[in-house]
Amino acid sequence: MGVESSAISRLLVTALLVSGLAVPAIGQEHSGARVSPPGVSLTIGAPQAGQPQPSQTPPPTTPAQPEAPAAPTDQVMPTPGPADQPQPDPNARQLSIDDAVQLALENNLGLKVVRINPLLSDLGIADARSNWTPSVSSNWSYQDAQSPPSSQLEGAQDISLDQTLTGDFGFEQLLPWGTQYRVAYEHSRSESSNFFSAFNPSTRANVSFSFVQPLLQGFRIDGARQSLIVSRMDREITDYQLRNSVISTTRQVRNAYWDFVNARGNLEVARRTLSVSEQQLRDNQKRVEVGTMAPIEVIEAEAEVAQNQSDVIATEAQVEEAEDDLRTLLFDPSSPDYWERHFEPTDEPTVRLEPVDVDSAIKNALANRTDIREARKTLEINDVSVRYAKDQTLPSLGLQVGYQAGALGGTEPIRGPSDNPFEPGPIIGEETRSYSDVLGDVFGLDFPTWSVGVNMSYPIGRSSQDVGLARARLQQRQAQLQIRDLERNVSQEIRTLGRQVNTQIRLVQSTRVARELAEKNLEAAQKRFAVGIINQFEVIQRQRDLSERQFQELDAMTTYAKSVVDFEAAQEGAIFGGGGVTGVGVSPTGGAPTGGTGGAMGGTNGATGGPTGNGNGVPQ
Repeated sequence: MGVESSAISRLLVTALLVSGLAVPAIGQEHSGARVSPPGVSLTIGAPQAGQPQPSQTPPPTTPAQPEAPAAPTDQVMPTPGPADQPQPDPNARQLSIDDAVQLALENNLGLKVVRINPLLSDLGIADARSNWTPSVSSNWSYQDAQSPPSSQLEGAQDISLDQTLTGDFGFEQLLPWGTQYRVAYEHSRSESSNFFSAFNPSTRANVSFSFVQPLLQGFRIDGARQSLIVSRMDREITDYQLRNSVISTTRQVRNAYWDFVNARGNLEVARRTLSVSEQQLRDNQKRVEVGTMAPIEVIEAEAEVAQNQSDVIATEAQVEEAEDDLRTLLFDPSSPDYWERHFEPTDEPTVRLEPVDVDSAIKNALANRTDIREARKTLEINDVSVRYAKDQTLPSLGLQVGYQAGALGGTEPIRGPSDNPFEPGPIIGEETRSYSDVLGDVFGLDFPTWSVGVNMSYPIGRSSQDVGLARARLQQRQAQLQIRDLERNVSQEIRTLGRQVNTQIRLVQSTRVARELAEKNLEAAQKRFAVGIINQFEVIQRQRDLSERQFQELDAMTTYAKSVVDFEAAQEGAIFGGGGVTGVGVSPTGGAPTGGTGGAMGGTNGATGGPTGNGNGVPQ
């Protein structure tokens, strides 16, 4: 009889403890965020359709009837109670994913670096245009020469004196169609001790004009025109590269944002798991006090609390690391409050249940991806390289035309008759032709001189230009094959990313079901533990299983969101790096080809060359 009364007493005490100290399940609190509601999409923070709202006050129970556990919900990150609620951070900033992208586009250092490239390309265009900039030249010199007379005809006795002042002005320019012209004016004034000088002092003036027009090699395209076309194409390539950098940075920011949201969600789950284990420990201590549990059971609960505390510490470090990764993308480290800024994300991943259209995405990527457009532009550079190399194999044939007009003036001595026919007569006067008279003769075309010529050169046998043309054609063919290979890789990449998105949709749904079943398993384990059917270890194991399923669901939601980001970004730009198309051009001198990586997957083009033109290739 004593044994039966003792058993009845323990049963009543157990019932009282179950009714007042029942251990709550992780994720079963009456407030908090919900994830993965059925319907069109699954979103963290949205209540499940048809799910009854949990009551804020538990229903009353009697000592003889244990309270039934609350119905399972879809909550993953319940809101901590007032005692556990962390204090608000005064430096925290509400941040949506679109705000994060906008901040990165304004402040990201990597983007600031890339934005300079188009400006450098503009300078390259200006440098190419400078080939047609006219130039002005001028030279002045004065010479005072004293020498012993070397001939009796100099008319000097001891010293021959010559003083000469010369100067010239020139204006020359290379025209966009290959013509090169020069206009020059030359002037000199000299004074000599030579007795036989016709003018002393004398003034000379001369105006000349010349131009050279290539007729074969360099007629349709030359180094200057090629350089301008290439620089324009390089400018377009830098635009593609800048666009690709914007796409890549946007992708990095979005993924870093979701990583930060995931880390914060994992931290909340870890804290709730710790809170439940602490509550379990307190309940066990009370059971030990009333004699319904052995003291050894408390040690097991304490070990679980210690393990959960370690998990919280590790998860807090992950949150800080994820926040640092996001911060480095959004702000300039030189800002004074760089490390004091903290974020409160306002967006959560949304899972759309419709599979993505992979075929349409592939067509979009092949038409619009920056690396493919850059590779095609590089192929155009290769085309003009072939055209330029072919032009260099033509004979060098040029037409030269020249004209000049000169005049002479100064002081002309007037001599009288001479008794010796081999000597000039004595000076009986002088006549001066002014500088204006000289200019009148020059520009009046009184003494013109014309010249016309043709020059031609052509190597015998296979020249370096022939070798350069053969090399350019092979490299053009190589670039065409590389573009086809790039398009194949892009199609494979889009198909893989689309498959990942569709797979993650199913994973989110499966992890949601697994989390709901884990909640039910924990409820069942708590009921059986309350009546002594199972031990505490099995309850703890169910709690661990639920925490693991919650972590998996959060990871699946985040992985899905990141896979969508990658799938959309891959349709616009190269997000993983990789090979490129080699852009090869021929140097303006007709020597060995010069070039670099065309950057089909984000490289930098260094080729010289340009698109195929029409007519004579005159730049517009």
